Amino acid sequence: MSTATPAERRKENIRRRILEAADNMLAVEGALGLSIRRLAEITDYSPAAIYRYFPSKDFLVEELKEAFFARLVDNLGASIGQSVSFKEMCRGSLRTYIETALEKPNHYLAVFSAPVRSIDMPNDGVTKSETSKQRAFEFLQNLVKEGIARGSFARDVDVDLSARSLWVGLHGLAMMIAHMPHFPNFRDADAFIDASDFIDFYIDRLVSGLEAQS
Repeated sequence: MSTATPAERRKENIRRRILEAADNMLAVEGALGLSIRRLAEITDYSPAAIYRYFPSKDFLVEELKEAFFARLVDNLGASIGQSVSFKEMCRGSLRTYIETALEKPNHYLAVFSAPVRSIDMPNDGVTKSETSKQRAFEFLQNLVKEGIARGSFARDVDVDLSARSLWVGLHGLAMMIAHMPHFPNFRDADAFIDASDFIDFYIDRLVSGLEAQS
C-alpha cells in the first residue's frame, strides 16, 4: 500500500500528466515544437504551475530522454529472453536498438539534438547516479563480454572500444533512417532496397568485425 499522502499523490498525478502531454508533443512535432507555453495550453495548467515541476524546457526534455532510454533498456532485456544461438541473439538485440529508436523517430532525434550533458554519455569512471543510457551502454559491453566468453568473438577484442563501435554504428543508422524516411533508398522512386533487409545486412557487418576467425 502506498504511504504517499493525498497531496503527494495529486502532485505526482499532475507531474505525470505534464510528462505525458510533453511526450505526445515530442512524438508529433519534435523538440522544436515543444514549449512550456503550448504545454500549458494543452494541459490547462499555467506556465508557472508547470515550472514548479520542471524548472525549464531543457529539464523536461532530459526527463523525456531518460524515459526513452529506460524503454530501450527494457526492450534490450526482453530481446535476450529467447532460446536461440548467441549469433541470433546478438543480432536480434542490436536490431532491437534500431527498432526502438524508430518507434518514435522524433523522440530519438530529440534525444541527441541537445548539447551533450552528463546524462547523455556513458559513465567514464566518474561516480554518478546511473542513467538508463549508461545501462544501455553496459548492455552492449556485456554482449561483447558474452561473445568473447562463448568463443563467438575474437578473444583479443577490446570490450569498451567494441561496445562504443557498436553504439556508434547503430546510432548512425538510426539517425539516417530517422532523418531520411526513404533510406536506404535516396528517393521514393528508387525504392528497390528493403529497409528491413538493409538493417539486417548492416548489423551483420557490424558483428562480423568482432567475430573469431574460424
